[in-house]
Amino acid sequence: MSRKRRGLPLRLVNYAIMVIIFMTGYHVYQLWYNNYKLSNPQLIEAVTTNYSEEQPLSGILLWDEQLIYAPQDGILTYPSPRPRFVAKGEILAALDGVAVKAPYSAYFFPGLDGQEGNWVYAKLWPDFTPFPEFNDASLIENGTMLRRGETIGKLIPQPQVLRCIAYLDSTPSLLKAVSNKENPTIRIRTEYEGKERKA
Repeated sequence: MSRKRRGLPLRLVNYAIMVIIFMTGYHVYQLWYNNYKLSNPQLIEAVTTNYSEEQPLSGILLWDEQLIYAPQDGILTYPSPRPRFVAKGEILAALDGVAVKAPYSAYFFPGLDGQEGNWVYAKLWPDFTPFPEFNDASLIENGTMLRRGETIGKLIPQPQVLRCIAYLDSTPSLLKAVSNKENPTIRIRTEYEGKERKA
């Protein structure tokens, strides 16, 4: 018998032993891996999320505003001719040197917009008609001659809860928000990236 023929059975035995060793190793690995998975389960962690719906809208913000009247005749001067926040007792304007002071903390607007006395829900609610057109507000200039009882501007008391008249598509979250008996409010922004306000 030649050497090649005598070595063939020996090689087959070696191959068979190698296959058995690999199969045994794979089986042992499977047993270990299954045991590891059972003894080390993956933990589930709850993560809070917030779901919000955003809708662009056209609307009217409503607030309480109080007109401030000239207590006497005189030439009007403002410490600042621009709208601003004022504290209680701060000077709003002067008429011939006589100061007109803020009776409470508020935003002071030294001008008129033509909606004075009409800026109330009952007069602005349009039902199903389009919103009314509004004129731009005009500031009252320093040096204007005023008679007693004429308007020098208006105060918007702070803090106060804003109200909003708007048309919105009905959604489940919107219906839930406005049907809340304790606090029926939604959050609005007057600018795309602006601060959220309740209304």
